[in-house]
Amino acid sequence: MSKQHNENDDLRAIGKIANINRGSKTISLKSNNINVGLSMQGKIDFLTKYCGYTFIQPKHSNNSTKEYKAVKGNIKDIPLTEEY
Repeated sequence: MSKQHNENDDLRAIGKIANINRGSKTISLKSNNINVGLSMQGKIDFLTKYCGYTFIQPKHSNNSTKEYKAVKGNIKDIPLTEEY
């Protein structure tokens, strides 16, 4: 696992989407709306398990879930085929 990851490279890549405090070794996402992909999850996993960092996830608001359900409901109302 450690052959594929480097602490400095991973911190630089994660720094684009998260705030990193190297003194207290914490990583926190910049906003609630960021989707962390599989490669970023691997980098965060390496930093938390092998380098001693802690990952702080922001609490998700219920507003985004309500908005998703509203959009999902509108999509179901759209007819897929038009009758001529």
